[in-house]
Amino acid sequence: ASVMLIGAGETGTLAVKHFRAAGVERFFIANKTLARATSLAESVGGVAVDFANIAQLLSQVDIVIGAATLGPNDGYLLERDVVQQALRERSGEPMFFIDLAVPRNFDPDVSRLSDAFLYNVDDLEAVVQQNLDARSAELERAQLIVNDEVLKFFDWLGYREVEPAIRDVRSRLDGFSAVEVQKTLRRLQRAGIAREQCDILEAALADMADALLAKTLHQPLEALRRNCAKDSTAAAVFREYLIGDVFTRSREPKEGS
Repeated sequence: ASVMLIGAGETGTLAVKHFRAAGVERFFIANKTLARATSLAESVGGVAVDFANIAQLLSQVDIVIGAATLGPNDGYLLERDVVQQALRERSGEPMFFIDLAVPRNFDPDVSRLSDAFLYNVDDLEAVVQQNLDARSAELERAQLIVNDEVLKFFDWLGYREVEPAIRDVRSRLDGFSAVEVQKTLRRLQRAGIAREQCDILEAALADMADALLAKTLHQPLEALRRNCAKDSTAAAVFREYLIGDVFTRSREPKEGS
């Protein structure tokens, strides 16, 4: 696309820099003071234009930016008839007019022409507000994600506190299970089970004991993990009741049994 800037002040210069960053390479810069137009044109690789030649060059550009400061009696820089003639010369190629000035640089009736699209400061403010609203919506979504991750992090901290207790309990119960498996094997041997079958029976009994422990402990351990995130004393209570001295004395098998 090619761009014509009318008015090389601060607003116009900023607009041109943004268009340049977006990839535009062909610029016409018009200003009441030709020297200022020349300076800005050189900085963006454009062509300086005298105010008197704007209408003649209008058909050569796709986007026209109005950023000139006008007096209350100056009238519009671009009237509808001038734009209409430029559109005829463009044979149906559309033109976009961005009026950044107050008072306005372009005749509002330009928007009534086919293939002419006129945007003013109010339109741009609406676009900016839409973008701000979209960002606000994204901010809310981001906050929900952050909150969710914070909760997950504290849950993880709770898991770290309780996992040693869980390992202790599982290790202790695995030991009890192994003892009971051996006791059962000895009973089976006394009942006449052949020694060659003992290895198969031992593996089967061990698998059954592991499955029973896993199913029995699953719900209590999950509840413990959840509660530890809310109650820092849950792990201590768990240890006291399941692997404390009372548990050890009452459940640990006696020697020789």
